[in-house]
Amino acid sequence: MEFLWHMHLFNKKPLTKIYVMKNLAILLVSLFSLACSLANAETIKGKVSDAISGKPISTAIVSLIKADKEIKSLKSNADGRFSFTQVDPGTYSIKVKAKGYKPLTREGVQVKSNQTPVINLQLSPLPRVKEVEVEVKEMELEIVEE
Repeated sequence: MEFLWHMHLFNKKPLTKIYVMKNLAILLVSLFSLACSLANAETIKGKVSDAISGKPISTAIVSLIKADKEIKSLKSNADGRFSFTQVDPGTYSIKVKAKGYKPLTREGVQVKSNQTPVINLQLSPLPRVKEVEVEVKEMELEIVEE
């Protein structure tokens, strides 16, 4: 309380119990609002792996979509895992892209209060491209004047 009094000396305003109580009430309401907003936010966890080998795919780009709008995007870690935090309850889609794999979209991911959906995604490798060897032979050109 003495610290607050010294702070008010610089503002040249008298420190009153009403002033302290008012500011304390504002602080408590703000903290309560913050706690309520965090209480409704959930987490979506998952893993991205190769559909054939089962090996994790690192650095896959995982996007969280709601109503055709990208909400968040991140990369999977070295173990292929990803985690979206602070997600409001609702229905989402998850899109995944990785180099050398077909993109994948998982529709209808439900996020409910006090639940953590775990979405494991398996990407199919793109078909291998065959090597083609091109050989150029010498050609003779004939110039025709008109």
